[in-house]
Formats: sequence, structure tokens, C-alpha cells
Amino acid sequence: MIGLSLARLDGSDLQEAADCFRHFQERYPLASCEIHTERSLFPTALTLGNDRSIAVCRKLRQSVAILGLHLPFMDLNPVSGNPRVVKMSLEVLEEAMDAGVDIEADFVVFHARGRHPSGDRLLEMSRWREVLTDLGQRAAARNLRFCLENADNLRRPSEVRELAEAAGIDICLDIGHLFERIYDDPTWTLARRAAARIQDIFSPRPFLLKSNLPAAETGGIDGLIGTLGKRIHCVHLHNHNGRHAHRPLSEGTVPWRRLAGHAGLTRDIPILLEADYRGRSSDCLERDLRLLTGLAREVGAQ
Repeated sequence: MIGLSLARLDGSDLQEAADCFRHFQERYPLASCEIHTERSLFPTALTLGNDRSIAVCRKLRQSVAILGLHLPFMDLNPVSGNPRVVKMSLEVLEEAMDAGVDIEADFVVFHARGRHPSGDRLLEMSRWREVLTDLGQRAAARNLRFCLENADNLRRPSEVRELAEAAGIDICLDIGHLFERIYDDPTWTLARRAAARIQDIFSPRPFLLKSNLPAAETGGIDGLIGTLGKRIHCVHLHNHNGRHAHRPLSEGTVPWRRLAGHAGLTRDIPILLEADYRGRSSDCLERDLRLLTGLAREVGAQ
């Protein structure tokens, strides 16, 4: 099921992004979309508590089979050692989930951004299990599926799967973030870290070094999809060129065809284009839609 994330579409507000979505929906089988709530980054995001924004989303709801809502993440730290910061973070996330109910969303997506001050990874993982279990229950009480995205401080597929299983939640597989190397591994020397960065940034073929590359952690694409399994409920699709993620499909080296085909095109879950199309011509988005719909036809014919 093909769709778009509205956050990175051109527009000064959510209405303009929705108009862009509907324009392309006239020519392509766009059956899903995802709305963001992080207004600090995206002018096309939903403004929480704003009746006009809610009305735009409700109208979109009528034209798609599945509607998703991306929860905010800036300045939040639900695993902080400060109880007041934790309380504030959970309140912001819960307010966004309430908006998900208002717009009749089917699922919410969560970035695990935040650190525990101890620096103890085992303790931090324990805190994430508690927080994700709590958030998953809050979402379920609102009839929303809660999807943990492999991003920010939880990028390793093995950790994402472990937490999703422990918390009883789903996974949003972000294909571009699979190629965001974990450079801050404490076992790496400065020289090794620098060598990996130089190879990724300046080589015409980044990611040749597999160490600390989430995409290679579980033994390639087949192993990766097998690791995350049926908990994948939605997919964010964008490319990575070694320097930046959220590139259009034709601008990077990520094997997105194999990943998207494995992860979702053979299942009835949203495959959401999440490249940054802001400031680009509409031809760029149209080219990506042609590529993705072509892949969908190929997979469907197999």
C-alpha cells in the first residue's frame, strides 16, 4: 500500500501539503498518508489543538485507507533521570495521541529520542522498555497502533525488535535510517571512527564498511526482515547518499527496491515515501512515485 508522509512536502501549512497529496492521488494509487506533529521542524505538521488543522486531517481521512500520525520528539526525553522531564515528555506525547483520536488515525509513529544520564546502556534499555510499554498501553486505550521507529537512540534492529516484543508494540521500519551508521560506539578508536566517516561521506560507494551499520547487523536484507518479522506495521522509504538521509529514491545507494519489496509490498501495510521534496520541482516526487508504483506492479506479478 503506497502513501506519502506530508511533513516533507512543499507547503506553508498542512492544507497546502494535503492539496499536494490529493493532486498526486488523482494519478497514483496513494491509499495511505502520514501526518507529522513536530511543528518546530515542519510547517506542514498538524498544529495540536487547532480546529482548522484537525478539519484538514479529517478530510484526508476520508480519502485514504490508512492514516498515520507521527508523534513529536524535539526537546523530549522520556527516559531522563529527572522525573519532571519524564512527566512533561509523556504529557506532550499523550496530547499528540489524543489528536490521533480526533483525526481517526490508525497508528502513531514514535522516535526514541532521549538518553539516561547514567550512560549505562543496560539501564537505559530497561527504562525504554518501561516507557514503551506505558506508551503502547496509552495508544491501545485510544484504539491506536503504536509503532517504534528505528531512529535516533534506538537504531539497531536487534534492540528495536527486543523492545517491541517486550512492550507488545509494532515497528515502523525506516529504510533510510538503516544506513545511519552508529559512529559513537565506545569500542571504536578515534581513527576507526574517522575512517568510517570519511568513507561514507566522500566515497562514491558509501557503506562498504559494515561495522556498526544497522542494515548489516543481522546478516543483510533477508536477515534484517527476518529479525523484525511481522511486527513491521509501516515503512518509511527514502534514500541515503552517505551524508544525508531523506534523499529521493534516485539519489543514493540504499538498496531500497529489495528492502521495500521484502518489508511491505507483499503485505497490506503502508509504504510511505519520506524523502525531502521541499524546494524541489514536482517532477522529483512524480519520478519517485513512478519508481515505487512500478516496483509494486513487479512484486504483485510475482
